[in-house]
Amino acid sequence: MDPMDKPITDKDIWGSTAVFAIIGILLLLPLLFVYPDVDFFQSPRAVIAASGIFWGVLSVIAFRAFWELYYQHFYPGWVRPLAPLNIFLYAAFGLVLWFLANRFNTVPVLVFILLGGIEGLLEHIIGVYSLRILEKVPVFNALNPGPVFVFSFFEYIVYWTIVAWLAVALIKFIPGVF
Repeated sequence: MDPMDKPITDKDIWGSTAVFAIIGILLLLPLLFVYPDVDFFQSPRAVIAASGIFWGVLSVIAFRAFWELYYQHFYPGWVRPLAPLNIFLYAAFGLVLWFLANRFNTVPVLVFILLGGIEGLLEHIIGVYSLRILEKVPVFNALNPGPVFVFSFFEYIVYWTIVAWLAVALIKFIPGVF
């Protein structure tokens, strides 16, 4: 049996959740000092661009690396070459998250990232209940939805924190544009 075909267990998911939670905290804490509120308020273009770049690249890599293991079980084959279009979808998500984060009376970059975790949770709820990934993807057949949902929140905390760091880099290294 190929090691990639070994079923993933709830214990595996809880372990991955702990790893992502630690990585998320380590990435987030310095970001709170590097990306002050005023910069975040003034950076919708950087957040939109960073969201599109990060998620577009991640989508292309994920579809290439995990099509056979994962995506082919619930997406038709014609979807695969459309992965780069996630640039636009996630740029829009980034704008919505940025807009919502600026509506709270607290640290907007923190709210942005927490909302990103919620966005990931919602995506995984759709994946589990609409696309039925836990039933259709053989390596996920032993999983319960609860641990998957908790994992998805922390997974997306890491991803949206990387987006925020990328936005900071765009502002710093291309100042006139962002």
